[in-house]
Amino acid sequence: MLIVNPYQAMRIIQGYSFHYGAPKNLKFSGNQGICLECTAAPFENNDINVSVLCSNTRFSAKWDDSELGIGLPFNMFDRVVDGVVRTINPSETDKRKNGVIKRSNDIGCHIDVKLGENYYLK
Repeated sequence: MLIVNPYQAMRIIQGYSFHYGAPKNLKFSGNQGICLECTAAPFENNDINVSVLCSNTRFSAKWDDSELGIGLPFNMFDRVVDGVVRTINPSETDKRKNGVIKRSNDIGCHIDVKLGENYYLK
């Protein structure tokens, strides 16, 4: 389960879509955000789900108005992360790519990031 902002949700869905295609089981209603939408639905459907959360969890956990929930089965996690990494070059601006380069270098991880390359600034 992840609590993210809309931009982070976009990148996670792009990573998911890289390996699995467009999500087919998204369902949310703004009720039971953590219990059902981020936990039970991903478990039952064995698929990712997005939640706008609900009033109770927003109150109890003090989530910010700009936060969303994403639930996914653990067996999908590694491929979704791989998809996020593999979509960095076509999806991110150089400013964000420089941040990725710095953070990955800080932890001793090499990611093949190509500056000056994405699909929307050509």
